[in-house]
Amino acid sequence: MDSSGLAALVSALKATREGGGWVRLANLTAQVQSVFKLTMLDKVFDMFPSVEAAMS
Repeated sequence: MDSSGLAALVSALKATREGGGWVRLANLTAQVQSVFKLTMLDKVFDMFPSVEAAMS
């Protein structure tokens, strides 16, 4: 995950929230989770260990 990937996710999150929806991230690798923590985006995105957990 690089900065352009993070920017795309933030853009998608903003557009989705403006439309009344939500974005939930599931089954992230340890490396991607680390990137989200370092950039403090783990405070912005809802992250779950599995798709099933994200959908409940």
